[in-house]
Amino acid sequence: MTTEPKEIRDGRQLVRELSPRSAGSDYALASALGVKEGAYPSIFEDTDFITFLKGLRIRHTTPELRLEEVDQVDPAGRFRQGASGDIFYLERSSAANWANALGSNYTILFFRPSDNVLEITSKAAEPGDLRLIAGISQANMARIILQSSLATPNINFEVASGGSFVSRLQIVSGNIEINSSDLDLNSNPIKGLRLINGDGGAALTLRSHAALTDATARRIALYALDPATDTEYIVANIVPKAATPMFTFMGSDYVPTTAELDAGHYYVGYTKATDTATLYMNEGGVVKTLVLGVMV
Repeated sequence: MTTEPKEIRDGRQLVRELSPRSAGSDYALASALGVKEGAYPSIFEDTDFITFLKGLRIRHTTPELRLEEVDQVDPAGRFRQGASGDIFYLERSSAANWANALGSNYTILFFRPSDNVLEITSKAAEPGDLRLIAGISQANMARIILQSSLATPNINFEVASGGSFVSRLQIVSGNIEINSSDLDLNSNPIKGLRLINGDGGAALTLRSHAALTDATARRIALYALDPATDTEYIVANIVPKAATPMFTFMGSDYVPTTAELDAGHYYVGYTKATDTATLYMNEGGVVKTLVLGVMV
């Protein structure tokens, strides 16, 4: 049988201690709020807080811990964390009186061990941002912003510069934009590239060197693939050679067709059997030829 609570003083305030239950009760150990050996109670109330001196365990089919701000109009200021179906949730209420089940509110954090998924979201409304920030003062911060939008959702990678944030990398509707930064791939290739566009404000430049002081000059090569044999061919080269750099291209022993040689385009071929160089030109859908001469 549980004895009556007794008052004790700790030098600052009055607390109430609950004595252990008897050995014949449902729990042979201490009372849920008391301790087995005496000393301080497991739970006591300070001026502003209730203090737990032991771990807190909540057991239920859907255990929850709710936070409710009394100065907010429900459902505002209502947050809870809980578990259901072996899934952990941290969420904000989306309906008054917690009318929606756990997991159907505005989920902030979601962890599902079955497939090892951790999701951090800001699903309360759109548009909305999810921000990951490193640093304390803005002058030293770096951040990633995931911006939801019905029109152009995007991802921004930003760093602090001059007291404000500057976007360095942005992904907007599938396009990747690099702002005021160099792209350094550390000698790795770019794969899946279909098109290179300039910005319209300057010439598009291709360089094989990183700086004018590079010790060795490198070529710029254009390759073509023969899918029938999985063979790559260098079709053209920009060759550095002191003050006389060269642009070279392959002269194949072949007569092009109109499907291969676009209108207004020309090609110089080489006939090995006769050592002859020939210029081919597509003029209005007709491939015309000009024999340049015999190679010696």
